Amino acid sequence: MSRYFLCWLLFIQLSLAASAQHRIYGKVASEQTGVEIEGVHVFLDGSTQGALTDQSGVYELKDIWANNFQLVFSFVGYQPYAMEIRNLSQDTVINVFLKEGVYELEDVSVQAIRQKKWDRYMKRFRRAFLGENFNEVLVSIENEYILEFKDERGDSFSVESQPILKVRNEYLGYDLYFQVETFRQREGTSSLGYAAFREMESAGTDQSSIWVENRSTAYLGSPRHFFKALIDGNWEEEGFAATNLSHRLAIGMSHRYEEVRKDINVGEVLGSGVNISVKKREDGIYEIEFQGVLEIFYFDESNSKDFQKTEISMSSPLEVFPNGVIRNPKAMISYGFWSKQGVYEMLPFEYLPEK
Repeated sequence: MSRYFLCWLLFIQLSLAASAQHRIYGKVASEQTGVEIEGVHVFLDGSTQGALTDQSGVYELKDIWANNFQLVFSFVGYQPYAMEIRNLSQDTVINVFLKEGVYELEDVSVQAIRQKKWDRYMKRFRRAFLGENFNEVLVSIENEYILEFKDERGDSFSVESQPILKVRNEYLGYDLYFQVETFRQREGTSSLGYAAFREMESAGTDQSSIWVENRSTAYLGSPRHFFKALIDGNWEEEGFAATNLSHRLAIGMSHRYEEVRKDINVGEVLGSGVNISVKKREDGIYEIEFQGVLEIFYFDESNSKDFQKTEISMSSPLEVFPNGVIRNPKAMISYGFWSKQGVYEMLPFEYLPEK
């Protein structure tokens, strides 16, 4: 049975539209007690821009480069709070009261979370959350011991307590702060949350070069690469081909697609048309629609017979930023190559590949 990974792209609500830089500042306190909370992480979801509240619960985000985004407030023991900011055009004060968490973590150092069941679930969680091809030498969840798993039907499970995970990703050169909102694994995986990135300091020129290369590798063939190429109208030049399974139409990379079509078993190449609608809205967001299942191929430029295959379906039109990042990732379900990717290959919203 096909395995899918739903929405690891998160609820990223950022805009690349040019705008003047402004700041957001305010105070964070407990809804129950009214006491200010120190150390709350306040950040633009999916980006490298964030700050912590001080002893008085005060925070400040300066030089905000986006004008549409989700602002996230996250702290251990409290429910995460996210609010959508639209058309930021001036310095803005936002005060927030956080609710205490629904769950209380047990003393993980003495409880039986290291039992065989926890270990088994943890192994499956790493694979789903980090991605199937992660290198355990280069990436780690530094506080994975805080995870609590709940049995679902059969051998399925979910994550409780909305934990805040600290991920050190030396493959791409980012420390990642990930607030898990929901995680369930049944026939496939559903994972939602909020992410903040911090770029690591390089140990030297060689290390920087490796990170540049690895980030480029993570980007090429990814969903954001495909949708950006689709919006820009150059997906053939970028190495993609696609077919509507309901209509058996194929476009892009015609000559190389023809060379391998028997191996990938998708039928005849019927021309240069495909049933995909791309419309730009007034707010700069693109709406992308297609019927049935869209089969996508990405060809390695170094080898015409080396390709990646993904199938996607959607429950509603996809809302996509000009850089290819999906604004409403819950609307898309992916199978195949994209379903195997995870945090190990996740890039911040601001990332742009070097030419």
